[in-house]
Amino acid sequence: MKKSKDIKFEETQLLDLYAIMFGMAYADGELEKDELQAIYEVINTEGFSEDGKRAIQDYIVLAPDIDVHINNIKREIEELRFTCYVNAVEVAYSNYIIEESEERLLKRLKTSFGITEKQDIEIRKFVKEARRIKDRGIDDKYAEDALKSAMAGLGAVGVPVAAVYFCGSVVGLSAAGITSGLAALGLGMGMVPGIGMAIVIGAGIFIAVSKLLDVGGKRKKEKALKEKERRAQQVIKNLQESINHLVDKIKELEIKAKDADANKEAVKELSKRLKMLQQVVMNKKASV
Repeated sequence: MKKSKDIKFEETQLLDLYAIMFGMAYADGELEKDELQAIYEVINTEGFSEDGKRAIQDYIVLAPDIDVHINNIKREIEELRFTCYVNAVEVAYSNYIIEESEERLLKRLKTSFGITEKQDIEIRKFVKEARRIKDRGIDDKYAEDALKSAMAGLGAVGVPVAAVYFCGSVVGLSAAGITSGLAALGLGMGMVPGIGMAIVIGAGIFIAVSKLLDVGGKRKKEKALKEKERRAQQVIKNLQESINHLVDKIKELEIKAKDADANKEAVKELSKRLKMLQQVVMNKKASV
């Protein structure tokens, strides 16, 4: 089993991660609401510079240069490489159908990040299972057993569990589901090779599982609930800031639209994205 360690992702690393998630959403030529929801569940801008926040907001306006970000990530530590791949799979699977163009990008990411075929299979199985648990609201015991089984599969092929705790479906689980997942990970550590880390949900800081679970049952659930509520508010804040940014861009283009048909089309497309973001905000508020 790998030795537990603390890891903090820097702003530049997280920007690469978010860019690749947006790149996957753009892969089929059109952003969709489910893809945006999957992305914004993961985005965390706490401690970000204003330039960093603006870079993320620009991703909703214009697709990032995916080549640049892939080259950055492939030189990074394995935890970040696996985290990027897991989240790319989740974005691709957000509407339960992986398009051919998305599959091509996943193949490229898999090669660039050194993901093996067996690891790819287990990662996809985990993403599907976590999404199923989240969407159907399966009871705690079932969630614990299902996540434990899926995580065991990841550990058996050498996938750092740190990667899946940045997964939007895990972040989006209920407070009880989160604690069940953490408990499952704690149980798995002593039995499954490769499972030695966990992530503080919704933040780019990894801490040892033993530290995270060093609380009583009631306190653990209360802590998870507070963290879920705090994260939900931050997701809403990030979405609202992106909405404001889109509104400003649309206003700029509307002024120019009188002179160019291309600007008229851009206004139409950005207005569509604005509506999707507003729907994601409404869904998130309803779930808090």
